[in-house]
Amino acid sequence: MNINDINNSILKDSVYYFNKILLGNCGNEITLENGTYDLRVTYANERFFYMTNNDFGLKNVAFPIYNKKNLVIDGNGARLNGIGRICPFYIYGSENITLKNFVIDYERPFFSQGEVVAAADDEVVIKIDQAKYPYQIKSGVLSFVGTDYSNEFVHGILEFSKQDKRPLADAVDNGVWGPLVVEELEPGLLKIKKKFRKLPNVGSILSIKHEQRYVPAISIDSSKNIRLENITVYHAGTMGVVAQFTENITLNNFKVSIEPGSDRVVSANADATHFVGCSGDLVVTNSLFENQLDDILNVHGNYLRVHAVVDSTNVIAEIPHRQQVGAFSLKVGAKIGIYADKTMVKLSETAVKSIHVINNKFYEIEFTDAFEFAADQGYCIEDLDSYPTVTFTNNKGGKNRARGLLLTSAKDILIANNELYCEGAAIKISADMTGWYESGATNSVIIKDNILSRRNTKTWGKALIDIDPEMEEFEGYFHGNITIENNQLIVGDFPLIYGGSIDTLQIKNNNIIGSKSEIYMNAKQIKNLEIEGNTFS
Repeated sequence: MNINDINNSILKDSVYYFNKILLGNCGNEITLENGTYDLRVTYANERFFYMTNNDFGLKNVAFPIYNKKNLVIDGNGARLNGIGRICPFYIYGSENITLKNFVIDYERPFFSQGEVVAAADDEVVIKIDQAKYPYQIKSGVLSFVGTDYSNEFVHGILEFSKQDKRPLADAVDNGVWGPLVVEELEPGLLKIKKKFRKLPNVGSILSIKHEQRYVPAISIDSSKNIRLENITVYHAGTMGVVAQFTENITLNNFKVSIEPGSDRVVSANADATHFVGCSGDLVVTNSLFENQLDDILNVHGNYLRVHAVVDSTNVIAEIPHRQQVGAFSLKVGAKIGIYADKTMVKLSETAVKSIHVINNKFYEIEFTDAFEFAADQGYCIEDLDSYPTVTFTNNKGGKNRARGLLLTSAKDILIANNELYCEGAAIKISADMTGWYESGATNSVIIKDNILSRRNTKTWGKALIDIDPEMEEFEGYFHGNITIENNQLIVGDFPLIYGGSIDTLQIKNNNIIGSKSEIYMNAKQIKNLEIEGNTFS
């Protein structure tokens, strides 16, 4: 693809040509000339897709990679400049796909920011650069605008330090979930009429996230053998990478971060990376994840909730969370577990005999073996095979809202030789049957040779490492073997470990630094606990 050919064409629209090639019989390699390619929605392929932990709907896609095999797209250092709600890459039903050597950014990001110049109980005054973060005001309601973009919905507001461009120490979320009422004192000077949970400091930067979860940078769905290499995401409307129901994914030298020299405080609007219901090997190495508005890495499955019992071999199951509806991959013959929702204890294993799709939320599932359901008990169903082995090595990440790594996979997990400097818990090993319904009782987790720290003492986790399956009643041991070994663990006014329901927890040969807390562990329900060889300073 030669950028001069595109610019000299009749349409002068790179997405038109990307779509035409990829939706046709393209070869095995597409190479872009180094340059800047505007990704506009005008001629983009439209596809309605359900992507887990995102809002479903009709999306515009710049690079539609559907049902392809053995394809390499080499950006050759190109910059892909998103304009409007364009999804740069959507990989579906494909195998042996490599993307490499390019940058993704957006001309008008899906957040705005301004510097605090005055703060009082019910109103905060900020100064916004209108050239970078254009806006309009109608009837006192702030609307954020740009080329092919307009939105008056505001998700929330977060305070950042101007000096180090990370959430201010002990910052809290200020949710809006609707329009933001303002008064324009003069062009670029806005008085926000809202009560903040914590009054921001004069001189701080407020990020205003004004987009729901519509626009990931790279989406991967129902595919196999995907490799992302030497790619930088300076901005995304939700995740940098989100993948579901895909076998074998590798990220090498993958960056989600703000661009050097930029005044932005936010990279991706949600997680840097997110993987759901995947299998095979998930490898993330030599990468950087900073300034995103949610976690560095999230790996999990999804529980189905039993909505109605037809008989001992038939149930109506539902997808409980609105940002997971339609993301259903259970297959006939799959091995499943049946769980009590309050204790999260597995009660039975069986297999799927048949599936009838009712709609995007409800599914009728027939089992091969009968199970006697109690009328006064809630139940969940888990696909026991849709988990990957996870290898997360030689990475750096932090300066982001929320946590570092969220790990719920039933296969082996290795976290080694990383540096994580998060606001909340650096590592969280959880699962729940009440909110997101994210599944995955871990079997073996090894956390070794890392440098782990956190700064926020009040929110986004209760310790440096949270191991906290969210059951209402403790019974048995939910997580398996967890080893924390040879790490440098930097703690403050919070414990080193919080949680419980663990079969075996080993804390060995770590250098534990700087605790101001008298409690190193706030945990219960641990069957085997081994603490040895640690040093404290």
